[in-house]
Amino acid sequence: MRKKDLLARVGDSEFVLILSSLMGEGHAILAANKILLGATAPLTIGEADVGVQIVLGIALLSGDTA
Repeated sequence: MRKKDLLARVGDSEFVLILSSLMGEGHAILAANKILLGATAPLTIGEADVGVQIVLGIALLSGDTA
């Protein structure tokens, strides 16, 4: 995340990440892929390996519509 981005918890296990100043659909897809790669890496807590399941969606808003 960059300082200008916003991460908010909206449910028990639901989060929203708002990435400002993206340069279009390609950058949004690149960011989504980075999130998926980082979040699906194995995580070990104590002696247990913990997996995370992610459902990811993308919504784009152009500066013209804000």
